[in-house]
Amino acid sequence: MRSLIVFTVESNRYAIDIDRVERIMQAQYLTPRAGSNEIIDGVMSYQNNVIKIINFRKMIGLEKFETGVVEKFEALKDGHKMWIEELTNSVANDVPFTETTDPHKCGLGIWLDSYRPYDPEIEKIYADLNNVHKAFHEGAIEVHDKKQKSTIEALQWIESDVNKKYEQVIHHLDYMQTNMDKVALSLQKYLLYKDAGNLFGIKVDNVEDIVHIDDKIIQGAKIDGDMLVIDGVAEINNSLVTIIGKVDINEEVA
Repeated sequence: MRSLIVFTVESNRYAIDIDRVERIMQAQYLTPRAGSNEIIDGVMSYQNNVIKIINFRKMIGLEKFETGVVEKFEALKDGHKMWIEELTNSVANDVPFTETTDPHKCGLGIWLDSYRPYDPEIEKIYADLNNVHKAFHEGAIEVHDKKQKSTIEALQWIESDVNKKYEQVIHHLDYMQTNMDKVALSLQKYLLYKDAGNLFGIKVDNVEDIVHIDDKIIQGAKIDGDMLVIDGVAEINNSLVTIIGKVDINEEVA
């Protein structure tokens, strides 16, 4: 059996031999390294040594991780704007409100529940966003109660209260977007990779699982690239996973 660490980069899954990974770490601030290859994000101190951190996205030619998160935030903001429009339409035209009033079931709520900030500044904004986002969704229940008495009163409540909470949600999301480097660090991970006495970190989007497979399920031809040796692909937990045989950082990159 082969033991592997499964990690994600964008929507893709990769797996690497667990005996090549010394440690999985939360991403952290790095010291820039002048004149280094563009795939190196910087260096960090680890057990009295200075090690390089390789950006896996840059290695395989993908856009910055932060770009995808910003796009997600924009979509979440648009979704909450539509939520208010649906609520207003429901009250004004006396039609059922079909959007969720549960702050944990919308896209932003699901993201907030999965996110754990490590930067103190972002942690505070995250806590404030959680609170105002909860109040925003609960506003629909208050609107419904007021609608029983007066449609005009309910519409005025949307304008004065729910819209105000929406603006607060947007304000906090905008703040997180302007500090996306700090937000991203709380999402990404480092795999400390060891090979022939060489130790360096690989920055990935997330670490998903540890699995044990038989090499017989790996399909496809082996590919020897400049920096990656790909053993093939395997179906693991109903998803295709690219199996990495080796990460080779040559002297030119180093």
